[in-house]
Amino acid sequence: MISSDIVHPKSQLIKHVVENKLISSLLMVDIGARGGINPLWSVFNPLIKATGFDVEGGADTEGVFNIAFSDESGKRKFYLLKYGASSSFYPPDTKFTNRLRDAGMFEVIKEIEVKTKTLDSFNVEPDFLKIDAEGAELDILKGSIKTLSCLVGLEVEVEFFQERIGQPVFSDVDSFLRRQGFNLYNMRLLRYPRRPFNAGTYHIGNVTKGQIISAHCLYFRDFIPVIKDVSKDKILKQACIMDLHDLPDCAIELLAYAKMNDLIPLVDASKCYEFKDN
Repeated sequence: MISSDIVHPKSQLIKHVVENKLISSLLMVDIGARGGINPLWSVFNPLIKATGFDVEGGADTEGVFNIAFSDESGKRKFYLLKYGASSSFYPPDTKFTNRLRDAGMFEVIKEIEVKTKTLDSFNVEPDFLKIDAEGAELDILKGSIKTLSCLVGLEVEVEFFQERIGQPVFSDVDSFLRRQGFNLYNMRLLRYPRRPFNAGTYHIGNVTKGQIISAHCLYFRDFIPVIKDVSKDKILKQACIMDLHDLPDCAIELLAYAKMNDLIPLVDASKCYEFKDN
């Protein structure tokens, strides 16, 4: 999930849709689920089916499998760092990371070789995809072309410049996703403080000072122009996920266009939101 402070876990829309079983099972795939599936997705219980994957560190987490994804099946070198959550297929660029307050977290403690697969090889059809792969997000997306065609939206971590040697950056990921039919809707920016700040914990994104280095970006397909060709199931799922991510205006707009086209008469937005007169 992008951030616990910009989500809407008590969505009346989601409650209405789930209680009345207006959608089929919602399938969410989380790549980089080292800490487990975000519990906020439980608002879709019992309709949610969530599966997580991680290169390492997920063996003892329920619903998370130790599988490495990339743009092709094969073998690839993986760099284990002192701060395990930052381990990556791309080695850190120490010329930059040594300038950070918590430079020690980027220390490479071991290099291993892992087997990789493509997400497309699993033949799954998720509704939503989350990727947090420490620089390898674009590689994973390139191995997920067929899977992407099933999505109503996705969350992906991006970097704004190469913190790791050779890694793609935001412009690369954004251009790729736009070519696949996705638009950027929201992002949570992460900042990295430099050495003048006292060393602290490794939660380097939770600071108000420092250069913007990365972000968690939320993308959706724009169903409005093609709404007559989109199923009721996909429309309702996207509206619910938009509402979960505190984008009620986007959810209401989608529901309104669907209603105008007689697609989902079972949902009355006025009963799920409080409207105020201008």
